[in-house]
Amino acid sequence: MNTGEKIRQARTKKGFSQEYLGSKIGVKQSVISEMEAGNREVNIEELLKISETLEEPLAKLLHLPMNVEFNNCPGAGIVVYHQFPPELIKVLEKLTDKL
Repeated sequence: MNTGEKIRQARTKKGFSQEYLGSKIGVKQSVISEMEAGNREVNIEELLKISETLEEPLAKLLHLPMNVEFNNCPGAGIVVYHQFPPELIKVLEKLTDKL
């Protein structure tokens, strides 16, 4: 299952229309349709907004293994990433800086 199909599955599970999801992330319904059909790439900013709106982990939408190890030391945050592409690691690091 590709990312577009994962988005469609998560969206319909929530009972959201393409129009509603588009309005929440700042794009037209036709853009959501193209994403779900695999006719348009989804950029990382859109993926983050979709993940938040649908309350689905980013890794699940991207169909990535969810193998993230956490260090229990205070302030350490995420310390080891397994099998994530470098682009996603950069995004995760930016997100953890905001926590």
